[in-house]
Amino acid sequence: MMTIKLPIRWLIRADMPEVLLIERLCWPGHVVWDEDDFIRVLRQGNCIAMLAEDGHEGVAGYMVYALEKAHITLLNLAVHPFCQRRGVGR
Repeated sequence: MMTIKLPIRWLIRADMPEVLLIERLCWPGHVVWDEDDFIRVLRQGNCIAMLAEDGHEGVAGYMVYALEKAHITLLNLAVHPFCQRRGVGR
């Protein structure tokens, strides 16, 4: 398996179209988060969204997590199909 190292940064509103596309591509036939779902979760003070950037393709993947008192809860995670099996989700 080829592992790639990509820059990680905070998700910003301008990333939303790419994030929503990845969400739909990764979960065909399932109920997926829409923009309102992301906004609602991220308005909570303890929720954070990060993404991995692929300089050529744009957003390679993202995660949304909640910081709890004693642990972190992963709420959503997806990797663009073109970037899967390359270590992006690690």
